[in-house]
This record gives sequence, structure tokens and C-alpha cells, in this order.
Amino acid sequence: MGLIVGRFLVGEKLFRDPEFLKALVDVSQQIAIAGPVSALFPKFLKSMAVKYLTRLEKSTTYISEKLHARADEEDGQPHEDVCDLSSTRGDYG
Repeated sequence: MGLIVGRFLVGEKLFRDPEFLKALVDVSQQIAIAGPVSALFPKFLKSMAVKYLTRLEKSTTYISEKLHARADEEDGQPHEDVCDLSSTRGDYG
């Protein structure tokens, strides 16, 4: 079921792109790391600690760029950042 949903959401081209799939796996792993890492720091340092101790920002930037490129390719026009993953700031704890 997850494969069908994934293919539907990102399209066949990205669904078959090994780099894109690796980035998705990397994001899930980095999110799993971010929780315990952020627990080691006081609240005011959590975001900074997660940013510098994980690769989460790099992976989400790559995914966001690929998704925007796919959307631009389909419509022939640039899209605004409706869901800019790279600028998401969470409370991580």
C-alpha cells in the first residue's frame, strides 16, 4: 500500500529515482536521530543542536528541490514554496 501511495504522491519519475528514494530514507533516519539528540539539550538549544548534529536540513532541501522541479515540469511554471521543508522549524521536544 505504501508503494502505491508513494508513487501516486511523487509520480513515477521520482518514485524510480534512487537518489530521491535514498533521500527519503535518510530523512526518516535523521528524524529518528533528532528526537534523542534534542533531548540532550535545553529547549533554547534544541533547534540548533538538531541542525548541526544531523543531516536533516540537507536531505529536506534536496527533497524540496526535487518536488518543486517536478511540479514546475508538469505545469510549465514555477511554484511558490507551499511546503518548504528546508525552512521548517520544529520544537523537537
